Amino acid sequence: MAMAPRFFGNPRSSSIFDPFYSFDLRDPFKDFPFPSSSSIISRENSAFVNTSIDWKETPEAHVFKADLPGLKKEEVKVEIEDDRVLQISGERNLEKEEKNDTWHRAERSSGKFLRRFRLPENAKMDQVKASMENGVLTVIVPKEEVKKPAVKAIEISASSSRIIAEDSYCITWLDRQTPNSVIYVSLGSLASMAEKELAEMAWGLANSEQPFLWVIRPNSVCGSEWIELLPKDFKEAVEERGCIVKWAPQKELLANSAVGGFWSHCGWNSTVESICEGVPMICRPCFGDQKVNARYVSHVWKVGLELENELEREKVARAVRRLMVSAEGMKMRQQIIEMKEKVKLREERRLILQFFDQVGTTYLVILIAHIVFHNLQPLLAIC
Repeated sequence: MAMAPRFFGNPRSSSIFDPFYSFDLRDPFKDFPFPSSSSIISRENSAFVNTSIDWKETPEAHVFKADLPGLKKEEVKVEIEDDRVLQISGERNLEKEEKNDTWHRAERSSGKFLRRFRLPENAKMDQVKASMENGVLTVIVPKEEVKKPAVKAIEISASSSRIIAEDSYCITWLDRQTPNSVIYVSLGSLASMAEKELAEMAWGLANSEQPFLWVIRPNSVCGSEWIELLPKDFKEAVEERGCIVKWAPQKELLANSAVGGFWSHCGWNSTVESICEGVPMICRPCFGDQKVNARYVSHVWKVGLELENELEREKVARAVRRLMVSAEGMKMRQQIIEMKEKVKLREERRLILQFFDQVGTTYLVILIAHIVFHNLQPLLAIC
């Protein structure tokens, strides 16, 4: 930061950016004209023109130091101006001549100096302190304490998808339902829906006459914080047959014997969890790989059906009944149970291979020897 003042009213020629250029600091000696060069005794000189001031910043304050030899503290001013400007000035008057005095030389300094500094926003301008000792002026401008950002620890749950607190009430409600009777509805943690879609889903579930557990995330319905936009007569129509929660422990729900179907957005995690628990699906993909997953579920593996195009209550009710109570739905359930067993068997094989890969071939040799020995024992007894 530039700190040099303008002297004699002339602008500096330097092209370097100087934030203090606008300060109109005039000749410090304009009120004290110099004698002509023919004068034998120069009664006034310019020792104060090049008054040097150091400015350093510490973690606690801005510190200014000025060498002012020969000046008394009464001859120095430290002032604060608007817009965080610190002004340091001084004036030493010419010693007054007495009538009978005869001067041979006059070398002591006299005159004025003025320096101004614009301080940053963190300066506490109301707490400036100044002191002077052995001709050195020290000005201390304290700094605002930097507020450390508040840090709040966030508990990390077992699943990164649990962005909303789980509602354990739904488990209690499920335990009161008959096996394979409940359709579990959850469209994931990102998808949103319009009010019309919410109403069609609601009446479709109500008209299916099947028990349902419906997860509706807060702010997932446009224009609503939660379920304020549900049809007015919906709750009375379903009574205890329906349960609506903000979030639920999905793996635990799918493993519950009461759950007989899963209406899903077909995210990969949800698809895998449904297969691993043997629960057939209604697929309502929203974006990305969900559409591919839905096609595999409905057309390749044939363990679910896809709900396509616009949501209509009649279509929803028909899809729920088709999955939950029709012969086609029973076949889907049987196929996904078989798929579950295959996945389970493959997982067991993978774990066994992983175990032997970790412990090496020694245990495998011991196991083979053990099996061979027990198979040969009856033959040895006969011999």
